Amino acid sequence: MQNLPSEKIRSVVIRQLILTLLISAAAFLIGKDQAVSALIGGLGASLANAVFGYWVFSAYQAQKPGKLLTKLYVAEFAKLVLTGIIFLAAILFYENLSLVAMLVTYFIVHVTASLLVATYGKEANKG
Repeated sequence: MQNLPSEKIRSVVIRQLILTLLISAAAFLIGKDQAVSALIGGLGASLANAVFGYWVFSAYQAQKPGKLLTKLYVAEFAKLVLTGIIFLAAILFYENLSLVAMLVTYFIVHVTASLLVATYGKEANKG
């Protein structure tokens, strides 16, 4: 596993936020509630991935693979808990939540992070 500097993590999160805004704007054509729901899903994915990325890859040392593995498990658990809290809060506090819009946007934005990180890995192997 390679080190992803904070600038690359920030770049991934910024691209996720832009994607979130684009999807939310498109969802607004369907309705306000769908747009807000999409925004919640996308922001949830972006925030969870930002927490994961910074937690795992800050002060990353290849010489300590056991420590990295522990950071991966703890960060993934934290990401799942954070996502659960965001979804639960949305369900409890947003009366007109479109669960479909929220979950579809979450999935699209979340998968985008994996694709962007894979692209960074290919760029690093070329150089």
